[in-house]
Amino acid sequence: MSTRKRTILSAAQKREICETKKRKPNLSNTSIAQRYNIGKSTVTDILNEKEHWLAISRDKESVKKFRGPKLKQHFFAERFSVKDFHQSEGWLGGFKRQHGLRQFKKQCEASSAPSAESIENDHLALQQFLRSYNPEDIWNGDETGLFWKMEPSRVLTRGPISGHKKEKSRVTIFCATNATGTEKMALTFIHKHKTPCAMKNLNYKILPVYYYWNKKAWMQVSIFNDILLKLNEKMKRRGRRIVLLIDNAPVHLILDETREKLDSVEVKFFPPNTTTALQPCDAWIIHSFKCHYKRLFIQNRIDAYDNVQDGLVEVLADYNIFKALQNSAEACQWYPHKRSQIVGKKPKSYHQMMRLKMMIQFLMKGDHLDAREYTNIEDEMAAEGALTDDEIIDAVLNADKEEEMVINDDEFVPILEKVSLKEAEKSVDNMIRFLYEQGPEFGEINDELRILKGLHKRVKLHLVKNLKQLNLHNFHDYIADNNVV
Repeated sequence: MSTRKRTILSAAQKREICETKKRKPNLSNTSIAQRYNIGKSTVTDILNEKEHWLAISRDKESVKKFRGPKLKQHFFAERFSVKDFHQSEGWLGGFKRQHGLRQFKKQCEASSAPSAESIENDHLALQQFLRSYNPEDIWNGDETGLFWKMEPSRVLTRGPISGHKKEKSRVTIFCATNATGTEKMALTFIHKHKTPCAMKNLNYKILPVYYYWNKKAWMQVSIFNDILLKLNEKMKRRGRRIVLLIDNAPVHLILDETREKLDSVEVKFFPPNTTTALQPCDAWIIHSFKCHYKRLFIQNRIDAYDNVQDGLVEVLADYNIFKALQNSAEACQWYPHKRSQIVGKKPKSYHQMMRLKMMIQFLMKGDHLDAREYTNIEDEMAAEGALTDDEIIDAVLNADKEEEMVINDDEFVPILEKVSLKEAEKSVDNMIRFLYEQGPEFGEINDELRILKGLHKRVKLHLVKNLKQLNLHNFHDYIADNNVV
């Protein structure tokens, strides 16, 4: 299926559409949509507000920048069945403060990149600002998109053909680390579902990542502010004050209520359009994370294919979102530990790319992307965004409702029952027995045995505790059933 590039119309073009429809009422909306490379529904929306667009004179086209939210007042009031609604500047101001809305000038880094001299001046100014901080207290963070189950096949990147499905299941990852590489914040993992079936019965509070969700799997203002508060709380417990360097993306808006609580984190924004020159995460940290994650993913697929070819299983094992979450957390432990890789110097990534290249060659035969193409395939993908009108309405109307268990075509796995204590005890026993069965070539096992025995003891204690509670419950039932006094 072909995709249409998003087109943003000016006020003059919207007025022109209304004037055209007025002159030629028999002209179909589909024809107008094709002329302006927009959707038919967009044309319908514009014509529904034709009084507004026809009223804008040519010398007042910029009014659209300010009148949009006022038009939305009546739209939302109608959708929420609010009667006797009256718009006001106070309402608009309150709405903007509550939802973190500001007016942003559109920036395009490719077309409006600053000069080399300007970048050098920005770099020197940043160095001057950071002199008052120790290197371990200088942090940088950024988000990136991740196609978490896309194999490195060119077939999958060119469009569907018989027997193949274009796989672009996406999550957004936010990572943050300090300049020395000695500390990292747990990854932020943003998925499109609150309760994926592969994660049923899990305790989200003890996951190795911070798990968030929204229908677009994008970074949003609310998530970014929650990340800041988590980092602030972490530094406050350690009695430290740090600076977090971040790009000035619109989604990186600090709400007033968040700013009041940031007593251990100072947020410093990079100048506009300097991300590629000054942003360490954008340069190499995210690259290293993706390289390691995709190596783990390909190893998983190689093992799955081998199991089918060796006759161990009949059906290829699926790769689900919980496995992706675990591999993301593991890949986080691999990205740069050396200061030279954090402060902007290129790391020696040659060996990482060579290992990934070798693993790609082990996959099933086909026209594969090379390691560099595969690692950077998400670079043109948005990782942040605003909610649509329908998503805002859905979020408000269903704010207190739990999302139902999600089962869809692109992520279908059996819903697993919760692992019982008895099953856990048996599994730990088997692992201990396995280690005792190994010969000298397996290596030292003392550390592993110590951990497993500690886990076995904890599981056993819970089993005994539950057994006592069960026996006590049965005793009370016996007393009640037999009228014992």
